[in-house]
Amino acid sequence: MNTPPEPPTNPPTAAEGCLSMLMFLAGIVLLLPAACALLGLGRGGFDSSFIGFWLAVSAIGFVGAWLIRLATRPRSH
Repeated sequence: MNTPPEPPTNPPTAAEGCLSMLMFLAGIVLLLPAACALLGLGRGGFDSSFIGFWLAVSAIGFVGAWLIRLATRPRSH
């Protein structure tokens, strides 16, 4: 039995592509503070007086990773 051919998927519009690129770039920028904090942690050791700073930087890094994930996931139209 023959199955009907799948309809072609629509390529993303210019607005969707631009938004994805902006989300990706914003995610990279938000990951930079987390990367710097991790590098500083490896060099200077952990100081418990900076726990609030580490939590804030980690939250910023998670938001950056989330934006990158949203920007790179496949779209369903």
